Amino acid sequence: ANPAGSTINNSGTLTNSDTISNFGSINNSGPFTNTGTINNSGTLTNSNVINNAGSLRSDGIIDNLSGGFINNNDTIDNLSSGTINNSGLIANPAGSTINNSGFIDNSGGTINNSGIINNDCTGIISGIITNNQPVDTCDSDVDSDGFTVNTGDCNDNDPTVNPAAIELVDGQDNDCDGVIPSNEIDNDGDGYIEAIIDAGGWDGSPGIQGGDCNDSDNSTYPGAAEIFGDGIDNNCTSGIDEGFTDTDGDGYVVETVNVLDGFVDCNDSDPLVLGETIFYADTDGDGYGDPASGSILACFAPVGFALDSSDCDDTDNSIYPGATEILDDGIDQDCDGLDSQDTSNNDTLSMILAAIIEAKTMILDSINSLDTKVDQVSQKIDNIETGSSGGKERVSVTVNMPHVTMNPGELFVLLDTTGSGTLEKVHVAANLPCSSSNEPKLSIVAGVAGGSLEPVINSSSEFTGFMGPKKTCTFHNTILASDVPGGEITDVILINDGDKKSKLPKWSVVTITGTYTP
Repeated sequence: ANPAGSTINNSGTLTNSDTISNFGSINNSGPFTNTGTINNSGTLTNSNVINNAGSLRSDGIIDNLSGGFINNNDTIDNLSSGTINNSGLIANPAGSTINNSGFIDNSGGTINNSGIINNDCTGIISGIITNNQPVDTCDSDVDSDGFTVNTGDCNDNDPTVNPAAIELVDGQDNDCDGVIPSNEIDNDGDGYIEAIIDAGGWDGSPGIQGGDCNDSDNSTYPGAAEIFGDGIDNNCTSGIDEGFTDTDGDGYVVETVNVLDGFVDCNDSDPLVLGETIFYADTDGDGYGDPASGSILACFAPVGFALDSSDCDDTDNSIYPGATEILDDGIDQDCDGLDSQDTSNNDTLSMILAAIIEAKTMILDSINSLDTKVDQVSQKIDNIETGSSGGKERVSVTVNMPHVTMNPGELFVLLDTTGSGTLEKVHVAANLPCSSSNEPKLSIVAGVAGGSLEPVINSSSEFTGFMGPKKTCTFHNTILASDVPGGEITDVILINDGDKKSKLPKWSVVTITGTYTP
């Protein structure tokens, strides 16, 4: 292959017994013997000898300079856009053929023809050809298919091409209607067409193969790498996500190469343990991360990362949600958006603060009097940007709980679907308050079709963390569609199922990951 912009200079001996595809320049000043195929779309310049015993096809330029000799012992095809400028000698002995559909300028050279020169209706030859004049083949049926150029044959060198021919998958306009079928066109440029090429072979653009199952996506074709989790048959084997290891059948795999983010299984022997969770860089080591510092998908929190993403200054370990506020220092230590001020010596400010506190109390009392608090922390699926395609979407949501008190029986909708979509697999990781007996008073349940609630994480039995200095418990569990009546999960809900009020600290956080089908 000699691409455009490239040059082959031969002053020694050049022998080709296979294929040379030239889109650049070949300058020959030494012996050049061809017993294979030369496809010339660039410039071939000869000042010595070219012995052709194979096939020389040109839609470019062939310059046979004075003193140059082209000895043709087989076939030279000068295509419609090709030009042969001959100032030397071209010999076409008996048994050899020159097919010309382009332009041969022989005004300054010699062509000795004892073979056949087919000059079709579009071909032009200037100058004198010795021994045998060119034959005008407009009215000749060269390929013996019953049609000539004058009767509509658009390729009189191929018997499978004529106005009465059946359209084949070979890259040609077989029936001469001026149109190549769309399934024989490589629309996405990946080297594959949709149709399966006929046994007779491909006569269109070189390098094309058949069997593309999606000719609008150049990453999808036979032999392409299969990508797990995108819902696409990437390698056109009539299967999706084949070749990956999912021992427990939960839809997550152990491989990490060619697997979309979030689909790596954290435990492939347990179908209730699904994919990875987003953890956030905790640069200052205070137990709180910041999305601006970076994040990572992992099964467990790596060193230097945290589940909570609400740190407002990840360079100072004395600043985090719930930290002790230092009054009037200009710094928001507890990440509530304010620097608390000391108003003990200011009666006016004290009165204003008291009024604000009273108003806030009234608002919270009003909220707590509702049976449900759906609008407090509800996350709509339609508003979540997901990176997957193919019918299933990867969902990842972190909900920072409000600093309120939940009465017994009250609930928050943490994640809510819209329309007819359902959540199929949901993994929940939560930091919620614990009682002094290490038993959370809160549970996470699944809202299912029909409005009923089904237990998902029972706080007393699924407790897996420990009660730290902030009195929070950490637990994980998974909701599967098969575990709930009707097989449809519509919501993920936090409920106070105890008999006492439960106060939610500011640092309470729930992370939800899973699969959503619109």
